[in-house]
Amino acid sequence: HITVNGIVEHDVVAVGGSVMLGPESVVGRNVVSVGGAIDKSEGAEVQGDIVEVNIPALASGLTSVFRDNWQGLRLAFQILALIAFIGFLALALLVIALLPKPVGLISATVENNTLKAALWGLLGMVMIVPLAIFLAVSVVGLVLMPLYGFLVACAFLAGYIAVAHLIGKKIMTALKRPDQPMLWETFLGLIVLWAIGWVPIVGWMANGSAGLLGLGGVITCLLGARKAEERKPG
Repeated sequence: HITVNGIVEHDVVAVGGSVMLGPESVVGRNVVSVGGAIDKSEGAEVQGDIVEVNIPALASGLTSVFRDNWQGLRLAFQILALIAFIGFLALALLVIALLPKPVGLISATVENNTLKAALWGLLGMVMIVPLAIFLAVSVVGLVLMPLYGFLVACAFLAGYIAVAHLIGKKIMTALKRPDQPMLWETFLGLIVLWAIGWVPIVGWMANGSAGLLGLGGVITCLLGARKAEERKPG
């Protein structure tokens, strides 16, 4: 909604609202309202055209649709979120089945070197965008960009799954049922992270921390493997 009580040298345009011209208002050009109305008081001066594009039922109709179907939209969103989680859960369990040792190593690294993993994870997240920009400004880098994105996604995926495994392992230990199958511990950890994810603020903080720790665990493992390779006698 726009109210004019003085002098406007150019156009007055309202989109999705109305225009009210006071008795002492002077508009140097056009007055346009899209989706609203123009109320011109006696004494108001418009030196251009008055254009009113009004669809009275549009705003009220959209409001009615969203109000009447809000519960349905919310349910649809929850169903889509559940389907996406089930897909991710299947992918995570497949990774555990195919690569149990690397994921277990990352999980153990996060458990035994939590602070180190957190610091490397924070540094890694900070460097993701600068490295992408660095690659984007060179011809060779542009070719490597898809590979870079794939490796970053794999690092986050492996790290997040490893942290989920660690959470499941800790829960089973607390329940005095240690040494459960890795698949079951990871499944439990993913369920816990997914459930926490529905809690406002706390959810994204918990899952963000899991991603950060996981990424740090991956970087720490890679650096450890490189140092071990360097120590080998030539």
